[in-house]
Amino acid sequence: MKTRALLPSALLSVVLAGASPSISLAQPADDPPSNEDQAARLLFQSAREAFAAGEYERALTGFQQAYDLSRRPALLYNIGTTLDRLRRDNEALAVFEQFLREDPETPNRAEIESRVAQLRAGIQARQA
Repeated sequence: MKTRALLPSALLSVVLAGASPSISLAQPADDPPSNEDQAARLLFQSAREAFAAGEYERALTGFQQAYDLSRRPALLYNIGTTLDRLRRDNEALAVFEQFLREDPETPNRAEIESRVAQLRAGIQARQA
């Protein structure tokens, strides 16, 4: 079965790799990272590796823990994408909507809004 991409593959790899400023767990140069930030970085890295290996439950746990520590909105995208891969549509929809509220200027807004519409339609069709 072909895996559908929510974003162009280059952008997805940037988001999942943490290279995007919106997902980076970097601190200002003059501000040393806190223990929570260091832990969030490690959790994010482990979750990213799990996602790449198709271990979505483990990835979800790591992304969620990293978000709980850092509260960086971009991690919500990773959580939503992972939930989407797990076909947990109601949860994915809620997290993508939260991401759009918390990061309204995200450059991939149109793609996420499209996926939100698809998720809503699928949920409504199953409920009918």
